[in-house]
Amino acid sequence: GFAVAAFLEPEILVVDEVLAVGDAQFQKKAIGKMQDVSKGEGRTVLFVSHNMSAIRNLCHRGVVLEDGAVCFDGDVSDAVDLYLRDTFDNVKDLPLDKMPRYGKTTGAVRFSSIEFLDRDGKKIRPSCGHFLRIKVGFDVDRPVGSSRMSLEIHDNNEAPVIYFDSQFTLRDTAFSEGKHFFTIDIEKLRLTEGDYRILLWARADGRVADYLKCTIPMSVDNGLFFPEGQIIPPHLRGSVLEEHVWKYD
Repeated sequence: GFAVAAFLEPEILVVDEVLAVGDAQFQKKAIGKMQDVSKGEGRTVLFVSHNMSAIRNLCHRGVVLEDGAVCFDGDVSDAVDLYLRDTFDNVKDLPLDKMPRYGKTTGAVRFSSIEFLDRDGKKIRPSCGHFLRIKVGFDVDRPVGSSRMSLEIHDNNEAPVIYFDSQFTLRDTAFSEGKHFFTIDIEKLRLTEGDYRILLWARADGRVADYLKCTIPMSVDNGLFFPEGQIIPPHLRGSVLEEHVWKYD
């Protein structure tokens, strides 16, 4: 559909959530085409999306809708900041079971708690370069024969920076009715100091059971990631580090 619309060369190209359905190569081509249409050819692109990074990169004007009405129309950075503030700040302090769900979910699995722990199970604040255990509680309201879950860490623009999926290391799992937990052990946290958001997703018996979209806050403290003791400079807040060997010849 996007290819046909772009080929027709309309004066106004309306693009509604097109980046949500394609692979990385398609998204790259789609973004390139929209940039060509708007900047190279001087035509209008109306870009509808929940991808804040794409909106910041593509648009210069932003319109925020709430309950079908325009609540803001102006600079795109102000629009994105308003949208993120309204959708996140109002719910970030709620317990997981009270947070709003995204899309249609069956509720067969429902996330109920999240904790950041050290190796001994004590609650901690995540710190760059240190061990971190993320423990997530979930309730199963009826037995499920096959379940898969994922956890994503996003930056403040809701762009994903680290992705965990049970399917990477485990087969789909059956659960009995009741309270359950999963844990993710990270030997050396690669995130620099800053504020992040967590997304949780669960599928049970082939259908989406629960989906919390970037409503869970996660703050990371500064720490020593490299053995030489170099503190990461402030301009790299919200970045992902990688262990490496640097050599000069």
